[in-house]
Amino acid sequence: MNSKNLNAHSQITTLVFYSIITLLGMLFYDKLMIGSSKVIHAVSGLIITNEYAVVAPTNAAARTAPNKAETKKLFALAQILVERFKLDTELAASIVVHANNEAIAHELPLTLVLAVIAQESSFQPTALNDNDWGLMQVNAKYHSGKVAKVGGTLNLFEPKVNIKIGTAILAEYYQIAGDYWGALRRYNGLNKLNNYPDAVLARMEMFDARLEKRLLS
Repeated sequence: MNSKNLNAHSQITTLVFYSIITLLGMLFYDKLMIGSSKVIHAVSGLIITNEYAVVAPTNAAARTAPNKAETKKLFALAQILVERFKLDTELAASIVVHANNEAIAHELPLTLVLAVIAQESSFQPTALNDNDWGLMQVNAKYHSGKVAKVGGTLNLFEPKVNIKIGTAILAEYYQIAGDYWGALRRYNGLNKLNNYPDAVLARMEMFDARLEKRLLS
């Protein structure tokens, strides 16, 4: 197949995939009681541009398209962020899609990652507190090696970059602690005596409950 035919084939494939995703969005619109089609278009757009490309935990090279259940969940969670946290639809879609990618890659619950973001920054990408940067408040001093690999601290204001590093850190702590509570205590800082783990887990339960209610409605 020459390059001209290959390009035409690629364009047709992309068009078909976009049509499928758009149709899914239309089918789920009433079911999820989504107040605006902007959420559907925002999530679908990230899928089409390959921002959504699930990385299988056992094979870093494997990338798969979302199935119907995953797509439905992403639409619902993005809308929850828009409604509860008053986020712009594009930002809500970006956070949910990238958090889902990293959650799958590190075998963590998506709602746990979202709960950490909610607790740390209330979903504000440019949140800054001393050495803690971005959505997941990545400590640039303590995790300087990881930060250097992404080009420096300013890149921590990018949702995709911040979520990638923050989720990796959370996953490392989970491997050490063996449970979510212990992982969250380490994420917040072992020297801090507060209710951080319980607060995050409560947010996770909130997301799970709201998601279940929306999907069953």
